[in-house]
Amino acid sequence: ISQIFQKFTGHSFNDYLTECRINQAKFLLIHTAASIKEIADECGFSSYIYFVGRFRECVGMSPGNFRIQNQ
Repeated sequence: ISQIFQKFTGHSFNDYLTECRINQAKFLLIHTAASIKEIADECGFSSYIYFVGRFRECVGMSPGNFRIQNQ
């Protein structure tokens, strides 16, 4: 199934899932006052530290900076 998914989407399932989680986190950072830790939990990340690292890797800035720049 993973090979079929990658063939049709161009992404691995894990990369796709992370992208969906990051997009949801971006929405929550802009539209809620929830803490970054709460957002990490709500978006399904295993830990706050992992979330911040993946967010920075995907978006190019920390979740806190993203929130500040988009308010």
